[in-house]
Amino acid sequence: MSFYSVEFLKNQATVNDLFKYGLLFVVLGLLLLVFSLYMKHRLQTKYRDLSIIFFLILLLITGIQFSNYESNRSQHTGISTMVTFVQRVAHMKHVSEDEIYVNNTQLVDELLVKIDDSYYRVDLSQDGQSFTLAKTQLVNTDIVLVTQ
Repeated sequence: MSFYSVEFLKNQATVNDLFKYGLLFVVLGLLLLVFSLYMKHRLQTKYRDLSIIFFLILLLITGIQFSNYESNRSQHTGISTMVTFVQRVAHMKHVSEDEIYVNNTQLVDELLVKIDDSYYRVDLSQDGQSFTLAKTQLVNTDIVLVTQ
């Protein structure tokens, strides 16, 4: 079972977005380079063909980004909710945020929280605006702490 740190939660969304946007800008740069070569050497159609290929790749990546927009937005909202939850638990238990690990990246009912050597089960209210922590024991104690 994996438990995630608050640093992992904060970095998770940004790493995926940086990769996607980086790929988008690389393809855009290649498109501009090949198009400028086409404009310089108009008789060589290979540059025109490469420009069309990179333009289509750019359209494909942009389309994928647009179609994943809603799921990315809900993922960011869930992660920010989880970070706020970890901060609240840290304040409530008088420990540092770095000492708290959770077994899910989204705030869900029956979430497990690891604080030092103790484990707690989170029971959310119906509206998700309040929670209770109940001390619990793990059957399987083989856990992996994911920090980054």
